[in-house]
Amino acid sequence: MQWFSDLLTILISMFIMRSCTALTPTPKNMQTSSIQAIDINRNGVWDDVEQKIEEKWRNEHPDMRKAAFEGAIALQNSLDPSVDIEKRDKAMTEALACMLATERAQHPDEDEWKRNRSLELRDMVISNPARQKLYIKYNAALSGKMIPIPSSSLFYCKYNNHK
Repeated sequence: MQWFSDLLTILISMFIMRSCTALTPTPKNMQTSSIQAIDINRNGVWDDVEQKIEEKWRNEHPDMRKAAFEGAIALQNSLDPSVDIEKRDKAMTEALACMLATERAQHPDEDEWKRNRSLELRDMVISNPARQKLYIKYNAALSGKMIPIPSSSLFYCKYNNHK
């Protein structure tokens, strides 16, 4: 029965992430007008996103920040139309599975329906009109495609050394 709960959680989270693309631009989330951003330390996460993750999850377990970084990289890469759509979606699905499993491991008593970290992360990455347009195109390219959904598992976390 746990596998069904995991599957349902992932499906609902993916539905929410893919259907909530109409972000309202506000002065707070309009920090950059370009699609690409600076990554000075070359860790794969744009500096504006990295700063937001560090601020948001500074008091969290380090694994939560690592999972957020993996999710941010997958979200950023989802905006690259030169990469095959199935490859981008596989990375997004695995990053979401990692993030949900990490949330469950670090916050076992938290009600799963109250978790919204993946949506907060999406808003951090898709933070301006140029990025929003590409994210909407990414979602449109997925329309009608059948994509296998893995159960939420730390197996999908790149930070997990116990694979």
